Amino acid sequence: NKKVEVMVAIDPWLVTADCEGHVNVWSQQRFFDAAFNGAQIRDLAVQFQFDVDWEPDEVDRNIVFLSGDLETLFLGTEHRVMCYRSWQDPAARSLEYVCRCDAPSTVNDVKYDVRAQMLFVLFGNKNGILLFQADTLDNVGEIELADGVIPITGVVDPMGQLFTVLCSDRSILLYQFNYQGSYKLINKFPQYVQVTPLHYKI
Repeated sequence: NKKVEVMVAIDPWLVTADCEGHVNVWSQQRFFDAAFNGAQIRDLAVQFQFDVDWEPDEVDRNIVFLSGDLETLFLGTEHRVMCYRSWQDPAARSLEYVCRCDAPSTVNDVKYDVRAQMLFVLFGNKNGILLFQADTLDNVGEIELADGVIPITGVVDPMGQLFTVLCSDRSILLYQFNYQGSYKLINKFPQYVQVTPLHYKI
């Protein structure tokens, strides 16, 4: 009965997390069968679930970011980013912390590039982007942004070569990067407003 905060599709699974850190995993095929093949919706059920292993004094338990692949599941709150290795196997599942921040800084977004094996963590009130190698969780790079440019969300490139950042000033930043954490700003699209009226012939 908890409110679902975030969901992500990972190959055959639809993974959801609620406001208390309960992770539920559903079969996408069963949703498809219910929608198109006549299966009964009442027969849909969670395939497996687990609870995040919070530290005893942890108060920031609201999962708002999910990303990953079949081996690693990344989870994030407004101040923590974590990952579960072997997340589908209850016997082998293990939790690791990626990074933390304290108020007033916040984690604005977490994006995982499966092809490049890179994790991007976007921070506000610190205005930057941390680059992590997904297999080692090493912080290999940091993109610093100006004080007035808060990164809101990121978009990964299906080819694993570019990372796009949408910012609070409505600009769009396009970065090229590599696994070693090197990056280069290759384009910036500033906000502009078209004030010239358009004329149509009807």
